[in-house]
Amino acid sequence: MKNIDRFNLYAGKILSELYTNFPMPKDLDCLKITTGNSVVDKYGQGFSHENLQEVAENSEVKFAIHTINWLESAGYFTIVRKSNLNIIFYECVLTTKALEVLNAVPESLESSLGAELTDAVKEVSKDATSATIANLVGQFFSGVLKATISP
Repeated sequence: MKNIDRFNLYAGKILSELYTNFPMPKDLDCLKITTGNSVVDKYGQGFSHENLQEVAENSEVKFAIHTINWLESAGYFTIVRKSNLNIIFYECVLTTKALEVLNAVPESLESSLGAELTDAVKEVSKDATSATIANLVGQFFSGVLKATISP
C-alpha cells in the first residue's frame, strides 16, 4: 500500500474516532488503529515499558504515530499527553477547525462528512471502502483548505 493510502486510512480512522466521541476526550492507541487490538487487549492493564517497546518496533504502528503527530501539528485535534514511546495519545479532542469540516454536508454526500467517514471506517475490510475513506479524507482536507481561505 502506498504511503498516501496508508495515511488516508489511518487519518480516516483517527478522525472518525474523535468525531464519534466529540466533545469527550478519546485516547488513541496506535496498536488499535493498525490492528484493531489495543495495548491493553494485548498486554492487560499493567503493560510495561518493554511491552510498549515491542509495539513501537512495528512499522505500521510507527506510521500511525507519525500520522497522529502530523494531524495534531496541523491543528486538527489536541493531545493532553502521550505515553512512553508515543504508542498511546491521551485525551485527544477535535479542534473547531476539524469539527466544522466534519459536520459539513457536501453536495456529494447525504449526511455529514464525519458520519460518512465513520460509516466507511466500520467497513474498512473491503477494498472499495479504502477508496471511499481516501475520498472522504480528501474532502476533509479540501474543506479545511476552503475554510482557511474563505473570508
